[in-house]
Amino acid sequence: MMLVTRKESTTPLIFHLMMVLMMRATMEIFRLGVVVLQWGADSLSGDRIRCSNLSIKGHAECVKFMRSFYVPLLLLAGGCYTIQNVACCWCYEIGVALDVEVDDKMPQHEYYKYSGPDYTLQLLLLTWRIRNRASYLRK
Repeated sequence: MMLVTRKESTTPLIFHLMMVLMMRATMEIFRLGVVVLQWGADSLSGDRIRCSNLSIKGHAECVKFMRSFYVPLLLLAGGCYTIQNVACCWCYEIGVALDVEVDDKMPQHEYYKYSGPDYTLQLLLLTWRIRNRASYLRK
């Protein structure tokens, strides 16, 4: 298990770079034959926990990266404190995991009213002050 300490307000680019560097090194050193990725959606933009500012596509890029190692990958859907985000995130990420393109337009359904204001799978990113500078993350 790997736990990474960082300050809040991680940008999608910094998050992706951190994940790629750590996981590439982990895969090279330990030569894992399988990966279990417990992947919390509470890092998405607009989540009430407010620790990160990731887009759903940015979050899913990490799943796509882990697929590039061609080892069995088990995704464990993690929590989220904003109901609109979690369903969209896991719908999109299951598509990425299966290498299936998922339409961004939200179809009409029983819970459609919770998908506003734009009724798509993707999120609007918030504007935050960046606290995770490269010098801090290198420590």
